[in-house]
Amino acid sequence: MKEFIAKSEVFPLNVTVSSPVKGSLEQFEYIKLFLDSTLLTIVFFILILSAMLIYSLMVSDIDEKTYEMAMLRALGLRSDSLIQMILLQSVVFSVPGLCLGLIISSLVNILVRYFVFSYTMTSTSYFIATTALILGLCVGIIMPIFTNLMTVQRALSKKIRDSLDVFHTGVNDVTVKIIKLEHYGISLFGIGLGLILVV
Repeated sequence: MKEFIAKSEVFPLNVTVSSPVKGSLEQFEYIKLFLDSTLLTIVFFILILSAMLIYSLMVSDIDEKTYEMAMLRALGLRSDSLIQMILLQSVVFSVPGLCLGLIISSLVNILVRYFVFSYTMTSTSYFIATTALILGLCVGIIMPIFTNLMTVQRALSKKIRDSLDVFHTGVNDVTVKIIKLEHYGISLFGIGLGLILVV
């Protein structure tokens, strides 16, 4: 609560102004900051997971079509034309998914806001916030293009001879390397001692 006394030279007045509502609302500022940071962290990790999912799907799709792309390259298709073809394919996949996601999120937003407005007996707009819409559009457009460029670079880095080998798959490229934990400075004694000290 903030109080101050205003004195005038012309009219000698003692006025006390207080704002109890503002003082009580200032207590919720830290809760708002905590919720904002928590939700921002959740959105960040969802972005990372979705990028990994799209990348793994595109890698599996590229691995399945390695022979087809190698045949196209062997028949004379230029690499930039192949890149344009794969990017066009990603746009064909991502644009309907983006539109469907925006429609579903709009419907869920309207439903949630209806319950919140009926509970609090207030009402504002039922539309999605502009920042959320811009973020969804940017992520839905940029992420598939970025992951496609990475997978195309991986596919074009192989030689045509290796890509035309039908029996040569990505499984044969896997190498297993065993490294002991002591190599990284981790020991069972240290872990046990740390757990005992923590307990």
